[in-house]
Amino acid sequence: MLLFLLLFSRAVCAAPVSHEAVYAISLASTAGGADSVVGASGVMRYQAQKVCGEWQTQTVFSLDVSRELAGVETTHWKQTTTETLDGCRFDFTVFVRENGQDRKELSGRARCENGKKKLFVDYPVKLQADFPKTVKFPLEQSAAWLKAAAEGKKSFSSYVFDGTKADALMSLNAIVSERDAKTKSRRFDFAFYPAQKGLNADGTPAYESSARYYDNGVADDIRQDFGSYVLQSKLKSFKRLQDIPCEAR
Repeated sequence: MLLFLLLFSRAVCAAPVSHEAVYAISLASTAGGADSVVGASGVMRYQAQKVCGEWQTQTVFSLDVSRELAGVETTHWKQTTTETLDGCRFDFTVFVRENGQDRKELSGRARCENGKKKLFVDYPVKLQADFPKTVKFPLEQSAAWLKAAAEGKKSFSSYVFDGTKADALMSLNAIVSERDAKTKSRRFDFAFYPAQKGLNADGTPAYESSARYYDNGVADDIRQDFGSYVLQSKLKSFKRLQDIPCEAR
């Protein structure tokens, strides 16, 4: 179930304004079957705050998923990041909760060097890699797609890296609906494909999601379609946070 949490984080990240949001996760539908998902209940807490020109985020999941045969799977997961919207700084750390304690599972950073974006993983093993030139990090990506939608674009694509795994590079295609003037929001439909060549040769995405984004960058009504079941996340609470200026650090 950790896979769901990693995928879910790609659908929700957006932060033109500093804020804290809480989402309730539930099962929207299931196709049934011998080991089908018969229930899901969880909470995601997402906080993004602008601190001295940099964005600091924390995403915390707690999720129980019930299967017909396997019973209940419980997962607790957390990620913290620091990012600049110019795409030249992205620090990430992932934790998994075990026996009441957060265990670090991954940490690393991305930087611009000599005209390239580079990945440096520090834990659990050290490695380096070059990103494609068009790669975007979570908030950089979110700002870009909200800007594209405001300019009237109906579709866009890019490479995306969210720091949930060392090999989390994906190719993203998105379709944007017309803006609803009453709610000041648009619906985005996303398809994510493995960046590695040779995977999903039939052209099907690794997974699909959709979400409603308001003009302030907050997401709601997030749906994750995994084929055999669909999960839905609804915004339960929202709190605007103050940006922190450099002199206040």
